[in-house]
Amino acid sequence: METRPNYFSIIPATVRYDNDLKDKAKLLFSEITCLTNSLGYCVASNEYFAKLYGVSKETISRLINQLAEKNYIEITYEKRGSQVTKRMIILSSDIQKCQRSNDEIINRTVDENVKDNNTSINNNIINNNIVHQDALNTPSKKEINAYFELIWTLYPSKKGKANISDRKKKELFKYGDEIKRAIQRYIEFVEQTRKKGFALEYKNGSTFFNSGYVDYLDDNYSPLPTEVITKSNNSKLNSPNKFHNFEQRVEDYTPEQLEEIGRKNLEKKLKKLCMGGSHESAN
Repeated sequence: METRPNYFSIIPATVRYDNDLKDKAKLLFSEITCLTNSLGYCVASNEYFAKLYGVSKETISRLINQLAEKNYIEITYEKRGSQVTKRMIILSSDIQKCQRSNDEIINRTVDENVKDNNTSINNNIINNNIVHQDALNTPSKKEINAYFELIWTLYPSKKGKANISDRKKKELFKYGDEIKRAIQRYIEFVEQTRKKGFALEYKNGSTFFNSGYVDYLDDNYSPLPTEVITKSNNSKLNSPNKFHNFEQRVEDYTPEQLEEIGRKNLEKKLKKLCMGGSHESAN
């Protein structure tokens, strides 16, 4: 028999009397509040809810979207590179306040486990590099901007700051210290490349923070020796030599070949000298 959570669920007045919400959406919301008690967020899939209530996954998807559009819940994703590995449903801050208020008046004698599960929602949950500070609370714009200012100061090229949207800043915020590691890895790559004699310039800040950082995240980063850099990535190798305009020889000659070349050059010089002497005699 499938185990179901036995924590209390909550439907606050704002949700309960919202005439724009379907009854199934309100019921689904109450289930989500119940499932957030153990972790502070809900990770149940659409398939789980569909089996629980005997409806299709498409129906669950529409109901969750309706709750998100009404700002009763927020949906965030844990990713490995570009692949989504986990969906997290978090209650809005107003709903969380309501939930904590109800926790205080619940009769703890009904189930002693309720105390541990409900009070856990007040704990800070840091999920590796995905949630930066508090998985329970949606970060404020002030927090996101402060974080972005910090990582911007760590990046060498201060170009294109205005081209980074608020949505992108919020996405970067979720990576926390992983972005700092990505910046350091990129800096090391550029500096190592320069030590090899290659003229590699830093990407503009807007380019790095909008997309360039992805290759340097923990799950994506694979350090390569700078020797693999091709001539197309090196402006020094592509630029002409300013000290001469002849084609550089790359052939290797044997001693016999060098001796023969020297002999022919000497004969040419002697021939020119003889021709010059004959011309002077004729005059």
